[in-house]
Amino acid sequence: MIQVFSSLRWKLTASFLLVVFSTIGILGIYLEDRTAKNYLDELRASLMAEGRAVSTIAVQADPSDLDRIINRFGAALGRRITVIDSKGVVLADSEGDAATMDSHAGRPEVAAALASGRGYAVRHSDTLQQDMMYAAVRYHGNGRTGVVRLAEPLSQVSAATGRIRITFGITALVALLVGMAVSLQLANRVVAPIVSMTRMARRVARGDFGLDIRAPDGEKDEITELGETLNLLAAELRQTVREIREDKRKMETVFDRTDDGLLILDDAGRIEVVNPAARDILSINEGSALGRTVIEATLSHEFAQLVERVLRTRRPATLEITFPGPPERRVQCYVTTLGESGEISGTAVVMHDVTSARQVDAMHRDFVGNVSHELRTPLASIRAMAETIALRGRDNPEVTRDYSESIVKETERMTRLADDLIEIARMEGHERPMGRDDMKIAQIVADVASHLSAAAGRKGVSVDLDVRSDLVTKGDADALWQILVNLVDNAITYTPQGGRISISAEEQDGSVAISVVDTGIGIPSGDIPRIFERFYRVDKARSRASGGTGLGLSIVKHLVEAYGGAITVRSELGKGSIFTFTVGEPREPRAASDER
Repeated sequence: MIQVFSSLRWKLTASFLLVVFSTIGILGIYLEDRTAKNYLDELRASLMAEGRAVSTIAVQADPSDLDRIINRFGAALGRRITVIDSKGVVLADSEGDAATMDSHAGRPEVAAALASGRGYAVRHSDTLQQDMMYAAVRYHGNGRTGVVRLAEPLSQVSAATGRIRITFGITALVALLVGMAVSLQLANRVVAPIVSMTRMARRVARGDFGLDIRAPDGEKDEITELGETLNLLAAELRQTVREIREDKRKMETVFDRTDDGLLILDDAGRIEVVNPAARDILSINEGSALGRTVIEATLSHEFAQLVERVLRTRRPATLEITFPGPPERRVQCYVTTLGESGEISGTAVVMHDVTSARQVDAMHRDFVGNVSHELRTPLASIRAMAETIALRGRDNPEVTRDYSESIVKETERMTRLADDLIEIARMEGHERPMGRDDMKIAQIVADVASHLSAAAGRKGVSVDLDVRSDLVTKGDADALWQILVNLVDNAITYTPQGGRISISAEEQDGSVAISVVDTGIGIPSGDIPRIFERFYRVDKARSRASGGTGLGLSIVKHLVEAYGGAITVRSELGKGSIFTFTVGEPREPRAASDER
């Protein structure tokens, strides 16, 4: 059985006794305030009575004798007496020279006395440098109106309150000493187990459940019973936390590593959890998303309406939504509610980014449409010319010869188209190996210029070369030749009669930068981002007339990227274009002995 005097209730009762000592301080403050108030009330009444008596004499006194009378009364009463007329002018003062004093019309006690017959104020006197009580009484008679004001220092109030403070200060000090003794005794019996439990709670919060609380000296009370209960609780928590941590680790791994975006919303529709994939899909950061609704975080009304519909109907739903980004994304969103027994505790959103799939679908549709269009025209021409030969060829050999040549040209164009398509397919499928042999840039550029010299001559276009003969890099010579052929042939096609084309190369940031510059018709700024797309033509009529397939620049881009390089375009309408691309890793040419 728990002993009465060792119970927690008794300890709390004994501790509560200390509160009694604190009442001494409260009582001291009350008595100090009450004493000061009573003294002020008595002093004010005394000053008012004395003021009325002095005002009776002041109203009958000769003005020339007023100063002497006031000095005599001030000495007799032990007060400072001041007589002031209705305009605030000091007529006499028992402790000062009235002639040198400022107007007292603005003093609150004087203004109140003139208005209502009497006034009262407590304030600091600048003249006497101490707190003063002022009582003013109005007088009227013999054609004169004024105020008699009496003043008394409050030093006696300060002395009385000081004595109270000292008395209660000593009492509070004694109470403090007694309280300290009691507190020390209670600390040994009450605080020790509480400290032990606090230490255990902190270690439990850090995940350490190994601490065991024991009562000191076998003592047993409510606190020690609580400690034993905490020991049992810690053992249960140890096992539960171990299981929760393992489950949490698995869930976090899935949550963070999955490619699908995951959002967890609370029952009010505010975001509680967002995984990295969701932040990337929605172009948001975790700090700005947590605690906000989906409409605030994503600005997507479509997404917000989907979540609202699921919460309202309590049925899962799926919808493909476009998020503007940047970049714009097409996302398949699946939303379902969380909770048990019909109570909704939140909402889960699974987002699958289908942007790439939709882009591939669009590219396939465009590709099929472009290929169909590119093939339909030559096939229609071939059919028309073949039918013409069949109908008129026997009677007109010239028609047969001309149309046969045209059929051959169209067939060659279709063959080039098929070859270019196969080349792009190989590069996109990474089926074309890129060589890493020594390439002499000047030699390859000269070969390209020689190969296209006839085409340039027919257009009257000059081709200038500015490449150092010793510039050598590692790379695929066939790929570089194909890149330059496409760029230079394109420049010849779009450069008017008498124009100029120049090819230059230089080492730049660890690579070789090659530029093809022409004085052609230029490219509109709006078309520059699209010129590397398959089948895209700026001038469709000119390109088709030249036999182009619309795939040359697309092949160029694929080959440059296969090098790990980049291609840029600068152009101005009517002045020409500059294509610059980087390839290989430039190095010093090998010595002659190495080439033997």
